[in-house]
Amino acid sequence: MKLWQGRLGGDVDERLDRLNKSIGFDARMYKQDIEGSMAHAAMLGAKGIIPQSEAGEIVDALDGILSDLESGALEFDMAAEDIHMFVEQVLTERLGDAGRRLHTARSRNDQVALDFKMYVKKEIREIIDGVYRGPDAPAAGTSTVAATDEVLDEKTAAARLKELEAKMAEHAKNLDFEKAAQVREAWKALRAKVFGASVDA
Repeated sequence: MKLWQGRLGGDVDERLDRLNKSIGFDARMYKQDIEGSMAHAAMLGAKGIIPQSEAGEIVDALDGILSDLESGALEFDMAAEDIHMFVEQVLTERLGDAGRRLHTARSRNDQVALDFKMYVKKEIREIIDGVYRGPDAPAAGTSTVAATDEVLDEKTAAARLKELEAKMAEHAKNLDFEKAAQVREAWKALRAKVFGASVDA
């Protein structure tokens, strides 16, 4: 069922339906949509807008939908209008009326903006991490920035890390993701060497 279908007496023309649907390309944001909805449900419960028990049920059901999508136990319904309606429909099928309360205090525009922001951040990080490295780029884990064996105190190391962060941001701003990835490798290596921090710390 479409979000607006209850206002019409019959089905819309198939051509308009195809034009209006976005599930074919926004399905790729399923993880961001579900994770954003889990956070929203948790907020609704924490603020007393819906019962905490109900918020927990919604979060658990959404987590189950995410697991089922990633395992292949659940497939996208390409007849759905978009990824948001698809997730809400499955949630309502599994929880009944409680699933409909997920939309409380959130507009569709809020949801779309959050999904898109989360998805773009993920894509940029993957690019910078070298997922789309060119054939002449250094292999993952290497860097064109000269390594050094000098002993750095924490203050000097912190300053060096800030310099590398600024370089990485500048390369990314200029859409030179190959160089940004190279600088990030140097940043990770220095951080691990001086502070013993893991790559994703």
